[in-house]
Amino acid sequence: LNGSDSALASMNNSLTPALREQQMKFQQQLFHLKQQQQLQQHLLIQHFQQQQQQLVQQHEKQLQDSFKVYLHQQTLEEQQKLERERIEKEILDTIKKKEKREQ
Repeated sequence: LNGSDSALASMNNSLTPALREQQMKFQQQLFHLKQQQQLQQHLLIQHFQQQQQQLVQQHEKQLQDSFKVYLHQQTLEEQQKLERERIEKEILDTIKKKEKREQ
């Protein structure tokens, strides 16, 4: 034992049994508080990780939904374009037929 350890040991020996018991209770309470703190920290980290995972999943779903909307819009625009081209062709064909008849 070095000097401070032996001084501490002799101080512990000089404590009354009631003070020693009180010191032991205090050390046990401190130990339990540290355990609770570690458990709470672990639970907080776990909760944070769950929230982070939920956010990632929500973001992925939003991206998928946005992409579906984009694809749907593209499809509608393409259908509208084709329909306009079909109508224009019909009109042109009708005009050509009318011109042929008038000749």
